[in-house]
Amino acid sequence: MTLTLPPTLRLIPQPRRTGVQSNHCRATAAAARLVGLEPHLVLVMRDREIDTEIGLVGNLLVERLLGSQLHLCAASDYLRYGGDLGAMDRINAAAAAQLTAEGRRPYVIPVGGTTPTGTWGYIEAVRELCAQMQPQPPPAPAAQAAPPHFDHIIVAAGSGGTAAGLALGCRLSPLAATLHAVNVQHKPEAYYDLIDKEARLLGATAELGDLGHWKPNP
Repeated sequence: MTLTLPPTLRLIPQPRRTGVQSNHCRATAAAARLVGLEPHLVLVMRDREIDTEIGLVGNLLVERLLGSQLHLCAASDYLRYGGDLGAMDRINAAAAAQLTAEGRRPYVIPVGGTTPTGTWGYIEAVRELCAQMQPQPPPAPAAQAAPPHFDHIIVAAGSGGTAAGLALGCRLSPLAATLHAVNVQHKPEAYYDLIDKEARLLGATAELGDLGHWKPNP
């Protein structure tokens, strides 16, 4: 989150694709307040619940204690905007345009913080993981614990930024583990396209960023 925050702007509209209990929205709101920004959270709800009070449960309590402005979006509107990964960008743009029309200066953080800068954070996570796997000198003559060994990494894929960063990090590192991203909403092809896009935006070579490299073997 610290990688995606702007240094001076006042407002952050932050969308969420499904439901109101978004961990990323909560983290965005807290980070915004730490640097003096007013958080605006765009939450997607079921149509039948759009006119009901969303309450003070879980992340909503924290977000409201942080003074977040909540913008509720019906699921039917999410589908009208395309119902895909790009739909949230379009909803973000609409929320930002509304705030701009009110004379404010919004800074848009895409859903899940999926940006090249955010993706770089997970490339760094792979570097840290590799460092943790190296044997460390024991602090005392006591027996040294063996470094962790694994051959699979499993993560959830919502907005896709975590999967993109880890995929790129694994490709750039000597790590031999296979990455499994469990998609929670979109088709696998959408995430392959996203990884390819993030690779190009980060300046990866054609070989590293080729879409075919990210798909599993048959």
